[in-house]
Amino acid sequence: MRPRLEAQACIQDLTVLLALALPPALGYVSRMENPILPMTTLFADGLMDVSVQHGVVRLTLGRLGPDNKPVPAGLLVVPLVQLAALTQGLGNVMQQVEAKIKEAAPTSAATPAAIPGSFTFGGR
Repeated sequence: MRPRLEAQACIQDLTVLLALALPPALGYVSRMENPILPMTTLFADGLMDVSVQHGVVRLTLGRLGPDNKPVPAGLLVVPLVQLAALTQGLGNVMQQVEAKIKEAAPTSAATPAAIPGSFTFGGR
C-alpha cells in the first residue's frame, strides 16, 4: 500500500473508532457519513426548547409522557446556516402531505373524509 493510502486508511479507522467511542450527542461523525453507526429514530410531538449558541441551533424535541406531560424525546442539532434550508424542506413536506390529503378527500359530502394511512415522497 502506498504511504498516502495507508494514511487515509488509518485516518478512516481512527474516525470510526472515535465515532464508536464518543456519545452520538457530540456529533463527531455524522451517521450518514459513517454507515457503520446505526441511525436513531425519534418520535416527537413538538418542540420543548430551542437554543442558539456559537452558530449551532439545538432543538429539544418533546413527546407526551405517560402522564400526558411533555418529556424530552431527543436533541436535534443543526448548523445555523442550514436552519432555513431545513425549515423550507419541512414546509415542502407539509405542502405535499396536504396535497395527498386533498387527493384522498371524497368528491361527495355524503362520504366521510379518509386520510391516507401512509405515503412516501421522492419516488420511494
